[in-house]
Amino acid sequence: MIVRRVQAVGGGSLSVSLPKSWVVRNGIRKGDNLLMEERADGSLLIFADRKRKERETELEFVDERSLETILSRYLLGFDTIRIRFPKGLSIEQRKRIMKFISRLPGMELEDESSDLLIFRCTMDPASMKPREMLLKMHEMAYRMLEDAMKAASTGDENLRDLVSERDDVLDRIYFTVVRMARLALIDAGVMARLGVNPVELMDLRVCAMLEEGIGDIAVELAYMDVSSDIIMMNKLRDLKSRVSKAIETGSEEIAYESKTAGLELLEEVKEAGGKMAGILERVIRAYIDISDLCIAWSY
Repeated sequence: MIVRRVQAVGGGSLSVSLPKSWVVRNGIRKGDNLLMEERADGSLLIFADRKRKERETELEFVDERSLETILSRYLLGFDTIRIRFPKGLSIEQRKRIMKFISRLPGMELEDESSDLLIFRCTMDPASMKPREMLLKMHEMAYRMLEDAMKAASTGDENLRDLVSERDDVLDRIYFTVVRMARLALIDAGVMARLGVNPVELMDLRVCAMLEEGIGDIAVELAYMDVSSDIIMMNKLRDLKSRVSKAIETGSEEIAYESKTAGLELLEEVKEAGGKMAGILERVIRAYIDISDLCIAWSY
């Protein structure tokens, strides 16, 4: 930890010198602007007023496992991903990778050759609105549940496949949230422009993971053979609306209300039992966890 003594500079103003290593690393010069943000915990965040430095990574494509490496590099916030093919790029490999890359929002093919593919992410993380993204996931995941229930009770194969297709869209939004969160933790400027603190950012990321999990539950439900429970789905819809308000407002009172409603509905589902109980319990527990995280945002 670096310690600096506070100096008086006249007129009631105080100053501290900037660490030389930080100045050099960020290319700070006399006359440059520095951005500052006061935090609720009493700390002061200082960062350079300049465009975020882009990051590049390179990997060799070996087999299908390399696709997971591409995903991990994307989620880690790398802007450019260079993929080399030691034995040359086949047409089948290109098709497979292009299909996989289409799952990653903002990634575009920038250049290619017979043994190289270069992808670049054009999405600006600082322009995103975290809570709006979470609300979008919340609404989409619930609509998937409603359609999954219809598909399960009617055996509609087309509706089942539609639910599965929408899960891919939900995954894309989730990937975006994870990438945004990691970039913000790396770059203080991104976090400041997002208008969230580190704790809220990580809570939003966990909430997004829970919503993505609800999407997976919906796909599982769609391919089951169960009767529709209209009464229970109406109660679940009411709980979903309560959680929506908790996410949108960050109100402690509303979040407590949604959590309490979730706990009551959970007990009701346990008592009722039946083939749907396990599915509903998992969804309700996710809503309770999201409500818990929303409570913390009011502090």
